[in-house]
Amino acid sequence: MQEWPGDLLDYCRELLNELSIRFHASQEGIGSSTTSRDHEEVGGREFRHCYYALAEIAKSLPHDSATDIKKIGNIISSCGRHLRAGLDGHTPKQWLNLHTEASLLKAIAQILAAASADCDLAIEVIHTLDMTLITTGGGSRKWDVLSLIEHMDRVLATATKISAGLIQSAESSFECLDESSVPAILRYFDRVDELGIGEFQEHLLTRNTPLIITEAMQNWPAVYLESWSSFDYLLNVTSNGQRLVPVEIGDSYVSKDWTQKVMPFKEFLETYILNPDPPALAYLAQHDLFSQIPRLREDIRIPDYCYADHETALEEPIVNAWFGPKGTVSPLHKDPYCNIFAQVAGYKYWKNFPESETENLYPRGEEDCVDMSNTSQVDVDGAVDLEKYPKYAEAQYREGILGPGEMLFVPKGSWHFVKSLTPSYSSKKQTTSDHPVNPPFSSYLWYSIKSLKPVNPK
Repeated sequence: MQEWPGDLLDYCRELLNELSIRFHASQEGIGSSTTSRDHEEVGGREFRHCYYALAEIAKSLPHDSATDIKKIGNIISSCGRHLRAGLDGHTPKQWLNLHTEASLLKAIAQILAAASADCDLAIEVIHTLDMTLITTGGGSRKWDVLSLIEHMDRVLATATKISAGLIQSAESSFECLDESSVPAILRYFDRVDELGIGEFQEHLLTRNTPLIITEAMQNWPAVYLESWSSFDYLLNVTSNGQRLVPVEIGDSYVSKDWTQKVMPFKEFLETYILNPDPPALAYLAQHDLFSQIPRLREDIRIPDYCYADHETALEEPIVNAWFGPKGTVSPLHKDPYCNIFAQVAGYKYWKNFPESETENLYPRGEEDCVDMSNTSQVDVDGAVDLEKYPKYAEAQYREGILGPGEMLFVPKGSWHFVKSLTPSYSSKKQTTSDHPVNPPFSSYLWYSIKSLKPVNPK
């Protein structure tokens, strides 16, 4: 029976001691009159009750761990309830911090209570910590959370082998376009091989139109090593696929059946990507995957184009990742930032309308108390109902196909529709090539460019 590594146990005890000291110091602060009034505003009696309970548990560990773990789980649930109630942006920071610290304490309690290293428990700990990363971002405790996940990952790596079933059970999937799925292109995007930062700035100032740059990603490991085209690699960097990811399920976010679910990455692959008869379309989108799984961040580069304008409202570009199968769409919408979309694997069809065409695109209004004015009423995936939306026929646009290793600049405020064209094969076979085989799904990144300043063509 394998024991927990000594360095893991030492780390847990050190972190437990640090948390205990912090809880004790904060308890004294919460008891003061000024701080007490502050906590009445951010959560009142329930917050103080949760905090005091967590402090007592931290002092008692590792004794009576089973009862303590249950109590901590209840505190995490209380935090989650307050966070969901504050989705309008008014969630007190204290509940975010408490969620993360309670999750760390639960993970420590689970490890110290176990007599031996158990793979199922390691996965459970990873899930506890991933949920707080997804929910809160980790805050000031992010690196403690990531360090503990890394320890669990090493436990799993020594006890299990990466599942080859996903690879061996399938037929090859090559990144070639199914011509029947490619729309007729009438008004192409401009394309260039390379573009210096000065030339890009000039493009922003003089034209500010969509532009495909085909040779800007050649130094990305995700591209030249084709690492994101390897299921083995993706499973390896996600703890044998056990890392949790938020998945969007449904045709698009404007569909009535659209929903979200958090699940292990391997379950996402098996259920929605490799399954020949998936229950629905599903994709991983709108998530800072690189903050949650830093090893993936090493595979990409921030394009210099993101720093093209010195007048900035963002300290750093916003970076998000997307993974999904053929057929997934982003409905016609606009963003408040300029964007750089970087296609790593697969192909996508893009259709872009300048912001000046807004009137012809029939923006939505408020729906279920949510402002949907950044999304068009027009379903452009197929034949548009011109009787219902006659002005759409007058709208000027550009379009094109974005392929592996290519970037697309999208101006701030411009409307765009996106559809994955990559064929989704039901199976894949093992290859004898030295290069990883390509997956039957498409993956790309997008960056919100640093500048928020509107750039008007001369």
